[in-house]
Amino acid sequence: MFVWLILAGIYYFFIAYPLLRFEVIKKLPVPKWNLAAVSVIYLIAGVFIYSAVSSEQFVYYWDYGKYYQQALDLADQYDMDAFSVLEHVYATSINSDYGAWIPSMLAWPLQFTQGRFVDYMMLVYVMFAVPAVFSLSMLGMVWFGSHSKYSFVIFHAVILLMPWFMQPMLAGYPGIAAFVPLVCSMWIFYKSGGLCGIANMDALVLSASLIAAALLRRYYCFYLAGFIFGGAGYSICNWRLRRQGKSEFRKYLLAYLKVGMISLLALVMFFNGFIQRVLFVDYSEIYVAYNVGNLFSKYKTFVQHLGILLLAILIVSAVLIVFKHKEYLPLLVFCIVFEITATAYFFYVQSPGVHHYWIFLLPILLLFLFLSDKGKKGLPVYLCALMGMCFLYNTAYVYAGNSLIMLNPYICQRDRYVARHRSDMDELKELDRYLKSIQKEKKIYCLSSSRILNDDILKKLYLPDASSLNLEPVAHVDLRDGFPTGFFDSDIVVTTVPVQTHLQKGTQQVITILQNELTDEHSKIAQHFQEVYSVSLQEGVEAVVYIKKEPFQTEDIQYLQSLYDQSYPDWKELFYHRFEEYLIKSVV
Repeated sequence: MFVWLILAGIYYFFIAYPLLRFEVIKKLPVPKWNLAAVSVIYLIAGVFIYSAVSSEQFVYYWDYGKYYQQALDLADQYDMDAFSVLEHVYATSINSDYGAWIPSMLAWPLQFTQGRFVDYMMLVYVMFAVPAVFSLSMLGMVWFGSHSKYSFVIFHAVILLMPWFMQPMLAGYPGIAAFVPLVCSMWIFYKSGGLCGIANMDALVLSASLIAAALLRRYYCFYLAGFIFGGAGYSICNWRLRRQGKSEFRKYLLAYLKVGMISLLALVMFFNGFIQRVLFVDYSEIYVAYNVGNLFSKYKTFVQHLGILLLAILIVSAVLIVFKHKEYLPLLVFCIVFEITATAYFFYVQSPGVHHYWIFLLPILLLFLFLSDKGKKGLPVYLCALMGMCFLYNTAYVYAGNSLIMLNPYICQRDRYVARHRSDMDELKELDRYLKSIQKEKKIYCLSSSRILNDDILKKLYLPDASSLNLEPVAHVDLRDGFPTGFFDSDIVVTTVPVQTHLQKGTQQVITILQNELTDEHSKIAQHFQEVYSVSLQEGVEAVVYIKKEPFQTEDIQYLQSLYDQSYPDWKELFYHRFEEYLIKSVV
């Protein structure tokens, strides 16, 4: 428990610091009935999450279950050697794009549950989402100077009802954890007047909060880019709006230098591997398979994901600031510059998945909170009521659906939450039983990469129980994973007809070329295998099992080497050289 307290203590420090530092609880008492109402809101949201997730019939593979699996593994590690968990968290923070801080926090309390996916999701909600909502609601109360007795409750409802906030979490993504340090950074940024004359301790905590968010989930590095440029826009606008002089401008510059130097020094001293990966790894090249469409199409998708109703509400919020509440112009500038910067950087690298929209959410939520509090003071009551109804209708459409109005896909958020149900769970279990019956000491390679079948589905079919299948590592992203030479040592191959990929066409040739060679009876590779079993899965996909009849010869490996060298001539280290190394180690 001591190790867990260290990790949790560091994390929850980012909740406690702004509340204590700025004496929020003392200066901003919340009526008791507000606390009771907020507790009811949390309870209702929790019941919804529990009922939605527990009704699913799904295999939580890849990102849906990656952190869930890690939490289960780390729960066992806590029992065996708790301090190794701490070492693992630090090591992955430096060397991996998937740090272990989040699952290590979930792992210890997960031991006291049944270990089901729904238990894991409830822990994500209680440990990460609830504190983030509370801290952001308190920030809204302070930032917008609210004296309404309803604002605290309304802020909670707005955040939890905004589909961008909770929908990715329902899919199994735990990245909402980063909102706690991110909101802490916004507390410090606002209370220091856009960093003008920021205190040394505040600068230290601000740097720590931004670094912590990136360590919790790597994709928040794009948030940091937005925060830096948006913050600069806020500071310049604040400086001009208040008619401050050159001395104050120097304070802003020195504050940014101070925070920047603290952050850089901390990263170089303690997380050198992390900063090197961020600065020198070309993620746009590695993740080219996830990069669909041009910049215009990505922004179009962004707007569609938001929906016309929510976009209209944000525009009203912006107009209200410009014409009625100019004291919030720095906030508006921050939000606009942030969104342009963060989206431009992210879209350069890849297209967004549902969980990546968390990167862009915080400024949007701040504008919604502003309008929730200030709208009644600058807009007619009927217009406020109309916007509230639009917000609620969009939420209902995303979570519950409404097929009566055909314009929904155009005016509401495009992506909806649907409880996941696989119709072929029995067939998957039948495939698993067959593989276990023939496995013995044999190694299995899964030559498929889609939501219908992949190696992770086979691994996680019975979570929280571990799989007994002896599965070899598989490559899914060619320019990230390269060629997996474990294929040559595998005795059993599971593939599909038709071939199954999930990324851009031509970016998963480790799957397509091998599958073509395996199913082409005239191929050098196919001659080494015999089909022994098949089963039909959903959407007309057939899973086929092959057993190796004889080992590969040198010329077989060189044949595949030539195919992949033609496809990836500039990626020798991931392909050509791997074949060479394998041939040197194990020539038949």
